[in-house]
Formats: sequence, C-alpha cells, structure tokens
Amino acid sequence: MPDFVHGLNPAIIYLANQAMPPYANSGAAMADQSQHSPIIKGILIAEAFVGGAFVALWLWTGKATIPKHGGGLATLDRVEDPYLYWFLLIAILGVIVAFPLRYLYKGPPTR
Repeated sequence: MPDFVHGLNPAIIYLANQAMPPYANSGAAMADQSQHSPIIKGILIAEAFVGGAFVALWLWTGKATIPKHGGGLATLDRVEDPYLYWFLLIAILGVIVAFPLRYLYKGPPTR
C-alpha cells in the first residue's frame, strides 16, 4: 500500500516520484542521457565562442566598445577606466561564456 494512504507521504510527491526517469535524481545527466536538443547545444556553444571572441578581442586591443544608453557607442580603455573595463570582461566571461558551458555540462534542470 502506498505511503500517502497512511498520511506519511503526500499523494503528489508519490506520483511525481513514480513518473521520474531512473537517472533524474542522480545529479548530472550522462552524455547519452542528455535531454538537450541539438539546436540548443549548437546555440549554447556558439554563444560561448562569440563571448570568448569578444573577450579575446578586448584583451588584445585593450579597449572595449559598448553601446551607450542614449544611442551610439562608448569605448572603455583599459588604462583610463580599469575597474569598469575589468568588471565588464569578468561579467561577459561569466554570463556569455561560463553559464552556457555550465548548463551544457550539468544538463537541463529537472522538474
């Protein structure tokens, strides 16, 4: 007899556990069990490459060109605005490079 009949486990949790695949609670999904579509994999890898290319270009030139709030472009120089320049590079590396690679490695969130 299921536990929820005796009040030990709510019915919704019991049913949710019955519907889960066997590898859902085991942490990161293995490569053959990945639930990513090939299009999503391609988009995430392309995003990481584009972000890495921007960071490499900005490190090579020492200047980062970003859009201004009112329109147009602003140039951040490594010498003139060092904190803003390095914060921008760290933010771009974190958001556009590291997050997609982490998402590919860890797999999609389980429900």
